[in-house]
Amino acid sequence: MHNSRFHYHSLKSYPLVVLTSKENPLAQKHEIPEGELRDVLFDVRNYPEEHIMDFEGLLVKIACGYGSAIVHQFAEGNRFPEYVVSIPLSPPQEKAICLIYDDHYCRTRELFLKACHFKALP
Repeated sequence: MHNSRFHYHSLKSYPLVVLTSKENPLAQKHEIPEGELRDVLFDVRNYPEEHIMDFEGLLVKIACGYGSAIVHQFAEGNRFPEYVVSIPLSPPQEKAICLIYDDHYCRTRELFLKACHFKALP
């Protein structure tokens, strides 16, 4: 649910992957069907409405076998490669990264977009 006070500007979409423990039987698959996922600790498709994410804590829980997470593909380069694997989600899905702002920060927004080489907002 979007707060009407804020504006959401999609910057770029990325494929989604599943982060899971190397000990999880799903870790042997080349892709993970969404219907086979159990104990999903975090799903980026529900963020930010779902909750605030502590990514380091999430990786530790996954490494210890407490569950899996659905995240953007760029998040796969984690600090626990000996314990956590990244596997494409099936069917393939993408989720956008958004700039969230309110009108009070228009100048900051334009500077950010210029610095990141994104198109100006309408």
